[in-house]
Amino acid sequence: MKERKIEYEILKAILIISIVVGHTLATSLINVFWYHVPGFFMLTGYFSKSSILDGKYLNINSVLINRLRRYVLPYFSYSIVLYILFQQEPVIKNLVRVLLGGGWNVGLYSYPFWFINALFVTTIAFDLILCAFRKVQFRIVEKKVMVASLFTVVWMFIHCSTVYPFLIYLPWSIGQSLGAIVFVYVGFMMKGVTLKWWHCIFPFFAIGFILLHYFHPEIDCHLNMCPMTYRNIVIDIIIPLVFVITFYILSLGLSRIPWISAALGYVGSASFTIFFIHAAVIAVWPWSMTWWTVLSAVYGGTLLHLILNKFNITRILFIGK
Repeated sequence: MKERKIEYEILKAILIISIVVGHTLATSLINVFWYHVPGFFMLTGYFSKSSILDGKYLNINSVLINRLRRYVLPYFSYSIVLYILFQQEPVIKNLVRVLLGGGWNVGLYSYPFWFINALFVTTIAFDLILCAFRKVQFRIVEKKVMVASLFTVVWMFIHCSTVYPFLIYLPWSIGQSLGAIVFVYVGFMMKGVTLKWWHCIFPFFAIGFILLHYFHPEIDCHLNMCPMTYRNIVIDIIIPLVFVITFYILSLGLSRIPWISAALGYVGSASFTIFFIHAAVIAVWPWSMTWWTVLSAVYGGTLLHLILNKFNITRILFIGK
């Protein structure tokens, strides 16, 4: 398999560091919730192998097995190991929490795990939707319009749900997946788009929004995907996209600096492991929440990833490969 370009690994590093920061520090200048989790969903869509341009048959069994290995097996592996280490509640209660997943599984170390559940549900749903449209007897342009219309409706529905919320959390982040699948679609639509000179306006837009929010805090992107907090149907999609493109441009620049490229490339490749353990590291950090906490979670996750990746059994159980 062709290796992923280093700039994408650097972008993943920026996003995972932002997630750790979001769970550790309160930053006054920039709100990492504007872009960090949506950015990962966009990358998932960008690297999706799905297509509506051909009539290839989707082997749902193969897709399901792949997703179970990639997302579900590590989810249960980390849940078991971290429960043994923390034992914060009775085993039956924890088992029910883990099996329900999503918003039900909010514990000392497990509150970020909803994202993994959402990845599993969202990627399968996205593949099935595109597979269904491949079989429809319409022209490609018409199919693209229909797909765009579908996800527009989903995006409108998820914003309505903030006004009229679900009565309970749906298991395995099914509710959160409604917002996630739109960001996956946005990333999917960016496939094949090459960077042009005029894309340099995106960093200026990002800086402008930061300054605007700093001086006028009421102007904000109220985006928090776990509790399904959405406010503006336009801003909630534009701002994450602006910041992800901005950080991609930054990643391209950083990829030209060898030692920074190598360091962030390792962090990006370990983002999956960092995601699973960073809340546990934060929970046991003996001092106040500082940038040292962030550094420890990122460095510890990267080191653990390198160790787990050396053995087949740990690679399968905890990395999903």
